[in-house]
Amino acid sequence: MKKNLLILFTTLLCAIAAALLWKYMQPVPPRLLPTDHHTGSPPSADTPFAEYLAQTRAMIVDVHQTMPHKKTLDKELLEFSIEANAPFEIPPSSQCPKVNGKAEKGILLVHGLTDSPYSMVALGKHLAQRCFLVRTVLLPGHGTVPGDLLDIDYQQWIGTVEYGLHQLNQDAHQVFMGGYSTGGTLAIQQALEGMTPLQGLILIAPAIAIDSPFARALPAVTRLASWLRKADDADLVKYESFAFNAALQVQRLIEHNQMLLHHRPVSVPLFIAATADDATVSTWHTQQFFAEQAPHPHSRLLLFQKSQTDSFDAEQRTWVFNSYLPQQNIYHFSHISLPYPPDDPHYGKDGRYRNCLHYSDADDVKRCRKSFNAWSGEVFIRDSKQGYALRRLTYNPRFDDMLNQIDKWLELFDQQETPPPSTARESVSG
Repeated sequence: MKKNLLILFTTLLCAIAAALLWKYMQPVPPRLLPTDHHTGSPPSADTPFAEYLAQTRAMIVDVHQTMPHKKTLDKELLEFSIEANAPFEIPPSSQCPKVNGKAEKGILLVHGLTDSPYSMVALGKHLAQRCFLVRTVLLPGHGTVPGDLLDIDYQQWIGTVEYGLHQLNQDAHQVFMGGYSTGGTLAIQQALEGMTPLQGLILIAPAIAIDSPFARALPAVTRLASWLRKADDADLVKYESFAFNAALQVQRLIEHNQMLLHHRPVSVPLFIAATADDATVSTWHTQQFFAEQAPHPHSRLLLFQKSQTDSFDAEQRTWVFNSYLPQQNIYHFSHISLPYPPDDPHYGKDGRYRNCLHYSDADDVKRCRKSFNAWSGEVFIRDSKQGYALRRLTYNPRFDDMLNQIDKWLELFDQQETPPPSTARESVSG
């Protein structure tokens, strides 16, 4: 009996060893390895912004022409992917006046983790119509392959943002900054200790804190493993594979900001849009940050959550907009949905990409992507109550409503006197 158990145990160990050996002998896909395209160093301060745009786009083109998972794209999708990952500039609308040859207002918009400047396109176009000179940057480690996030450092992101703000400050009289997710965290950092004076911040689902009890364990986890998720990276504008180091650098940036906030709050006006059902960042911490660290009376929080009606709480400076839309098969708004309008050609209601990364079984993924009855929402529930697949919502059904509230926030800057927050009255319609 003992001999049989010993044989069984030895056989099992050999099988495990063989499986591990087979796994580690498999060639690593090039996209999961660092490239030589990202040095991580920001451009020098005197590099003209147009030159930065051209150099960065050339780098992205080179990657798309050499990486196997990009070389198979047809011409139209290849060009879309290149443009979506490249930073851009949108000049103010033609009817907007210049003052001494400079734009009256400028804003630097910064994308989120594993993301691309594409997430800022719709917001940027809207702000350009409001006479902003709109610019974006590509954070180091992005726009190429997921492997470039394996050895990146958050200070390199800060350096690139500082470059973008320095250049914008030369071409606009008033400088604002906006950011989505990690981009919002970088905007807060710049407001607290940056060299360029900022007039205000627009923050979309900012990463004030990661929504995970294991966030502080990331240094140890990163030493043991490289990848939280390895995927096909079929999304044309965002990495699907996720490196632990990427999350670690965001956590370090968050901790850096927390240290700064112990000494001073964010004094400039903020506009924050967040979803109460966010599964990536902690909306509770965002609300706490807004209440305790954003004292300006012009600051506003727009919170999407299940609600009977839309409402505005003047004392809290907070709008609450309903996000439960059963007539559209939508349970709630996800973290990744907020910056994209419903008509977005990639992520929109009829877009080409459907997010089913929360499923691991191939049949479940197929069901999620192909189902005509799928519901959409955040990924903390697996399937809809009706038993249909649940897609992660990739667009904001109330994007225009969000833009309207941003416009109302911007109008506060034109007022001669600051209305006291306890008496401010604002409409939630239109």
